[in-house]
Amino acid sequence: MPPTTLADQPLPPAPARPNAKTKTVKDRPFECKTCFRKFNQKQTLKQHILTHTGQRPFECNICFKTFTQQGALQRHM
Repeated sequence: MPPTTLADQPLPPAPARPNAKTKTVKDRPFECKTCFRKFNQKQTLKQHILTHTGQRPFECNICFKTFTQQGALQRHM
C-alpha cells in the first residue's frame, strides 16, 4: 500500500556537506578519565577536568570570587 500522507513518507537522506569540518577520534587524542570525553588539545582537557574536581584556582583579590579560568577572572575585573 503506497504512503497516503506526507508524514507517512520516508525522509530523504541529508545532503552532503563538503565543507563541513569533521572530527574523528584520531583528531582528539586527549581523553578525560572521568567521563571519557575527548579533546584535541591538552589545555582544553585541563580546563574540562576542573568541571569534575570543582577547583576554582583563580580568585579576585577584591571581592574574593573564584573562577575556573583566568580569562573569566580578567573579564570580571
